[in-house]
Amino acid sequence: MIHAYAQHGHLHEAKQIFDTSPHHDAVSWNSMLGAYTKNGHFHEALLLFQKIPTKDVVSWNLMIVTYSQTGDFASAIRFFRAMDLDGVHPDNVTFLAVIEACGSQADLLLGRAIHSEVSHPDILLVNALIGMYSKCSSLEAAREIFVSWPCKDVVLWTSLVSSYAENGRGQESLHLFQSMQLDGINPDQVTFIAILSKCAQAGLLHAAHTFFSCIPNHGLVPALDHYVCLADALGRSGWIEQASELLDLMPYEPDAAAWTSLLSACNVHHHTTSSIGGAAALRALSLHPSDGTPYLLLSNLRSQTVISAVQSHSS
Repeated sequence: MIHAYAQHGHLHEAKQIFDTSPHHDAVSWNSMLGAYTKNGHFHEALLLFQKIPTKDVVSWNLMIVTYSQTGDFASAIRFFRAMDLDGVHPDNVTFLAVIEACGSQADLLLGRAIHSEVSHPDILLVNALIGMYSKCSSLEAAREIFVSWPCKDVVLWTSLVSSYAENGRGQESLHLFQSMQLDGINPDQVTFIAILSKCAQAGLLHAAHTFFSCIPNHGLVPALDHYVCLADALGRSGWIEQASELLDLMPYEPDAAAWTSLLSACNVHHHTTSSIGGAAALRALSLHPSDGTPYLLLSNLRSQTVISAVQSHSS
């Protein structure tokens, strides 16, 4: 009953049943803990977790997964260490969450140690390990895992190609993309989004343009996210006018994130000589008025404009 109420967001009723129950077993403790984590009551979850007399792997997983999914990777790792000290053996759910945390923290040492504990990986864990080693700039380890897995699907290929792009090795990512097709695996929309986003983040404009140009060759139509990734790659590489033009001319309405990305590129490259930054800020704010990021970026851009004007006048 606790789980059923929690699934529908009825936390008060779930707690009422838990509080009035004369005896609590592992299922009731974990159900109430899951009710708190599922509904975003993390402080209450922590307090309840501390009261559980005998914590099993489900109890620990609920906390570790919650911290990992909410971006508190340091706490996820801390709880994983505490779980080990408590003598509870992790399962694949634990490994999946903490491997993601290691990647986000670039903790290669712990990531390797956890990898050595994994005895029966599934494809989700293999994919997570490739991502973790990539974030830790250990591409050789990522590739070894990929090669050792017998059934390589589009998800694993996408992860490997993206890993090389993420680490600035654009030419190799293109070669791997070709190998993927020779292996009989056809890329999908998600493949191109993942690869293009990594190319943009790494400043691989040529690779991003090449991948974008490949999309129609696979019977796919470039989607909004593909255009936004390419515009991001242009902006990060300093091609501000071209990025702005792409957003204006693409067959989709850019979202607030696209305009904010362009405004950020204007800041990074001190692009203060045109109205692009101001226009991007206005478009972003019109779509998401409560977001303070465009205000901050525009204020910084205007400060740069004043400084540039003063320096120009002084010279």
